[in-house]
Amino acid sequence: MTHFMLRSMAAAAVFATVAGCASAGSSQSAQRSQSSRELITSIEIDATPAASAYEIVNRLRPSWLRTGATGSISGGRISGQITVVYLDGTRMGGIEALRSINSAGIRSMQWLATSKAQSVFPDLGSQPIAGAISISTEK
Repeated sequence: MTHFMLRSMAAAAVFATVAGCASAGSSQSAQRSQSSRELITSIEIDATPAASAYEIVNRLRPSWLRTGATGSISGGRISGQITVVYLDGTRMGGIEALRSINSAGIRSMQWLATSKAQSVFPDLGSQPIAGAISISTEK
């Protein structure tokens, strides 16, 4: 092989490697940003100094803490939508329950929109909810 051919092949190999890395990086970054609105990973939790689940959510996904719009008007009473918190599948209560959950041992936290929350957690019934926060811990 000539020196020119070797250089051309080396250049092509470098270009292919760089292009492959760039597309893989873009794909991973797109995946991460797409799921990040609905998921807090253990990597994010470990990198965030916080004493409670509330602090983690407040620092990383404050939009999860916003109360929902008016849920229903019944019998002259206005019911607002609430966000329900689950810890390893057990219902803990509303947003304030996050304050009582120690951040140590939390593996992940996930936001579930209303329709998904109602299919995952059948005990919600017909309550007017804004969504649910599901917390998984290390067992």
